[in-house]
Amino acid sequence: MKSFVFCLLTLFQTHLLQCQAAEPESLTREELAERLGDPKNSSVVAFGVLQESKFCVPESGKPLEAHLSSTIYLVVSHLDKWLAEVGNPEDEFPKAWRLLKSESREDPLKLAEIALEQAKLDQKKAVQQRLQAVGDTPQVEAMDLEITRQDEAVKTAQMKLDDLKLSLNVAAKILEYGVEDLSANFRLRLGGQTFVTVSPTTRVELLVKGKPLHLITFSLRDINEDKEAWLKLLKASPPASVSCEAALAYQHKEGRESILAADPAARLRIPLFTWAFWVNFIIIGGFFALFIRHVRHSEMLRDSGIVLINRIPKSKDYWHQYAHPLSMGRLQMSIWFFIIIASFVFLWCATGSIAGISSTAFILMGISGGTTAVSCFISSKQEWDAKVRSAASPNRSRLANWVIDLLSDEHGPTIHRFQMLAWTLVLGVVFIHDVITDYAMPVFSNEVLGLMGISSGVYVGFKMKEGAPASQAGGDGDA
Repeated sequence: MKSFVFCLLTLFQTHLLQCQAAEPESLTREELAERLGDPKNSSVVAFGVLQESKFCVPESGKPLEAHLSSTIYLVVSHLDKWLAEVGNPEDEFPKAWRLLKSESREDPLKLAEIALEQAKLDQKKAVQQRLQAVGDTPQVEAMDLEITRQDEAVKTAQMKLDDLKLSLNVAAKILEYGVEDLSANFRLRLGGQTFVTVSPTTRVELLVKGKPLHLITFSLRDINEDKEAWLKLLKASPPASVSCEAALAYQHKEGRESILAADPAARLRIPLFTWAFWVNFIIIGGFFALFIRHVRHSEMLRDSGIVLINRIPKSKDYWHQYAHPLSMGRLQMSIWFFIIIASFVFLWCATGSIAGISSTAFILMGISGGTTAVSCFISSKQEWDAKVRSAASPNRSRLANWVIDLLSDEHGPTIHRFQMLAWTLVLGVVFIHDVITDYAMPVFSNEVLGLMGISSGVYVGFKMKEGAPASQAGGDGDA
């Protein structure tokens, strides 16, 4: 027992030393903006963990450690340009950006002002020509018509300039608040998986004034709400932690998605098994060690309702050392208890959710508990001859004798006990495998659960013919 506890503590200490990482560098907004400089292209130029208004940045070549309670930040350069490029050209924001900041065309306000000045010059020229003309000739009438046309041209150019100024003012307001107004459409992307249920914790804002750097924050508390993406990320990661790159996704209203990736060399590490897991692991491990110890030295897994008679006192023969046989029902109930409670703790630490118990777990616990309860009633006040059992099962190693004891009635091993043990072990292995690989308690089909129920029912049915009533009560029990 002491050696087992020592091994657990050593394993826990080793895990802490392996997970111990260098303290990340923390920067203020201004320090982070100064370090990032003035990027020319749209990209995720920085990401890390936000702690009390401090920006923790990963060291070069080392992953940044975060937890499921951490807040992740992403700094994006020229976010407005990227949104205009990937957005629908007919939407307000792309139109406003092209009107104000597009580098592929001349300044529309300057062009409108030039057009107005040209119209005024043409108008002035037409008036001067009319003043030089005399008489009432067709040429004079044409000049009057030209003056009227030029007046209309000046009015039209002035209206276009006024409309353009109004449009530019509207566009400026759209760009000023447009990125913030689109905040709800951003999503966190980790390891190639977009978490559609994880929205920014606050509205998108400038990191500092005067630089094209926008700050977006996400809380990792919400990532397990998107179970599909989280499970895919867990399956693609090592068992003890999630190591991945971070990116930004934008959800368009028409259903498509645009992705802005960060430097793939910069990675985020999320340890799954924190102190809470190890505390629970040590507790469960301690209970399991106590269970094994009591199994070896007590009647915990033995059927107190069946009394072994004709035992040889102080015999070294296994079949004469115990007053009661081993109980298959109690063993099955113990196996499913430890499998399900260990799976629950594992899934809680890995996914952050306590809603991981499936209907299959309830049914398996119900089948094992019901089998044990019925067996307890059937086997009450029975007597088995220890000499008959010893003759039917020659003495072997302690483990072999223990297994044969489980599989045997008074006259030796039986098929119905073997069938029940086999189904319990096989389904137990399948259950554990699915928990580790799928990060969820499995849901067995009705057919599989039916086979488990039939196996237990056959076991209970055959138990009704085992043994004979004892002349004296031996207490309640099951086998």
